[in-house]
Amino acid sequence: MHVRDIMTRSPVTVGPGTSLECAMRTLDDAGIRHLPVVAQGRLVGIVSDRDLIGATGWPRRTSRWGGASAPRETSGRTVRALMHERPFRIESRDPAARAAAEMGSRRIGCLPVVDGDALVGIVTHADLLAAFECLVGCAGADAELDPAVSTIMSTQVRQLSPDATLAEAIEVCERAELRHLPIVEAEHLVGIVSDRDLRRAIGRHRSDETPLEELMTPLPIYVEPDQRLSLAAWIMLSQRVSCLPVVEGGDLLGIVTSTDLAWHLADVLDKCSSSMP
Repeated sequence: MHVRDIMTRSPVTVGPGTSLECAMRTLDDAGIRHLPVVAQGRLVGIVSDRDLIGATGWPRRTSRWGGASAPRETSGRTVRALMHERPFRIESRDPAARAAAEMGSRRIGCLPVVDGDALVGIVTHADLLAAFECLVGCAGADAELDPAVSTIMSTQVRQLSPDATLAEAIEVCERAELRHLPIVEAEHLVGIVSDRDLRRAIGRHRSDETPLEELMTPLPIYVEPDQRLSLAAWIMLSQRVSCLPVVEGGDLLGIVTSTDLAWHLADVLDKCSSSMP
């Protein structure tokens, strides 16, 4: 399996001179999280919804904030100021296993795909999850390919209480380089907060003392430790989430992320290619 077999072709792009508001509307309208930045047909950078949410405080259509406060002033500001220049890229003829491994090791949510200097596609975590579902569907009930969630979940999970503050959550996420924080009360999972939630709160000038109870997603969807990875992948794809708490009897046991699944897919694809004659 090659990158060209799993990538999203002809991705939506913007130019470096695109305004931040226009870029955010583009993400919102297309329902995507990453925008390759192209100039004169060449890939020159990439910008994500994380970058834009933190910079603009944009009230996305699914936002819980509604119209309570205005986003930051974006007049005159362009993608050039926020984009990650010279992003790591991959070629369409490269093995898909390499794309999954690079995304796992670099902890990035997408890889631009090029042929020479021309952008021809993009690989995201959603593409990897879809590729994993396809492999499982073709192989059937293979315990090595589709093991229980407990085999890859992270068990050392930082967690906070609902009355912890925005400032505390930011400090924990930055110090430990985390993107998701389960919210636990009396040892039971009651919510989850993501770095996107925190960036949105910062962009909208929420007070550092804002309790996480006001920012978290309450009663998040979860998986149980003995359920299969393919179910976790399907839930992530259908619900457009990149992490699932692993819960048993109401107690938080761990967390499984799309990055964990990327690593698993890389290992599976590598083994498949090694076993081919």
